[in-house]
Amino acid sequence: MVEALRELHSQIDSCTICSNFVIPLRKPQSNMTRGEGSDIFVVGQAPGKTEVSTARAFSGSSGTRLDNWLIACGRPAENPRLGVYLTSVLKCPINMPSQFKQMARNCRHFLDSQLDIIRPKIVVTLGSESFEYLKTTQGDYDSLIGQIFYPNENPLSPPQPFSAIVHWPHPSGLNRWHNGVGNDARLEESFRKVKAYLEADQ
Repeated sequence: MVEALRELHSQIDSCTICSNFVIPLRKPQSNMTRGEGSDIFVVGQAPGKTEVSTARAFSGSSGTRLDNWLIACGRPAENPRLGVYLTSVLKCPINMPSQFKQMARNCRHFLDSQLDIIRPKIVVTLGSESFEYLKTTQGDYDSLIGQIFYPNENPLSPPQPFSAIVHWPHPSGLNRWHNGVGNDARLEESFRKVKAYLEADQ
C-alpha cells in the first residue's frame, strides 16, 4: 500500500490538467503530510492557502477543530491523526467557486484511487462539497449530517471500497452550521457512534 500511495501522490503532485483554466495553478508542497494510517479517511473540499504553505493537510484553526473531533472518536490526544488519512475532492486550491465542478471532475480519479488503495474502515466527509461527491444514500446534506451509513450492506448499492461513511460539517469557524440550536449535541452523538463502530471493528 505504501508504494502504491507514493506513486499516486507523485501523480497528484505533477498533475497540471486544470492549468488551462485555473491561473495560477497552485499546489501544496510535494510530499504533503496526509496522516499516518487508514482506519479513517477524511475528505474535505480543497487545500487552502495554509495547506499550500505548510504542506500539511487540514492546517490552521480548522485542523485544530478536526483534531478535537478525531480525539472525541477515540484517536489518541497526543496524536489525533494516528490511523487517519486526510485528503480532499480537489488536489489544488480553488480560485473561484465556479471552477469547482470542472476541477472535481478532473480530480475524481485521484480520489477513487486513494479509496481503492487504502480501503478505509470509515469515510468522513467534511462539508457539502465532499458530501455531494461521496454520499451513498438519498437525502439532503443537512438531514444526513452525523449519520453513519453502511453502503455494502445495501444490496441495491454498488460495492464501495469502504465499510462505512459519515457526513460532518466543515470544521471552519466561519461555518454557520455550528451556530444552529442542537447541532453541537448532534455532532457529539455522531462522534460517539463513530468511536463505537471503530472499537467494535478492532
